[in-house]
Amino acid sequence: MIGSMTVHVTEAELARDLHAVLAKVRQGIEVIIEQDSHPVAVLQAPQVKGRRISEVIAALEASGASA
Repeated sequence: MIGSMTVHVTEAELARDLHAVLAKVRQGIEVIIEQDSHPVAVLQAPQVKGRRISEVIAALEASGASA
């Protein structure tokens, strides 16, 4: 992940190229949407908690569970 990088875009830029803005969000970049240089909204990827299913399965197999 890129870290705490932030990008500012206008409402018009967001409307013109939503796909590109969402691509930035998927990369971990926080996007601040502005109108007349004032923040209107913030887009950021959700905070993922927990483990991947592959990690859970590996842990179960390592413990000998037959679930």
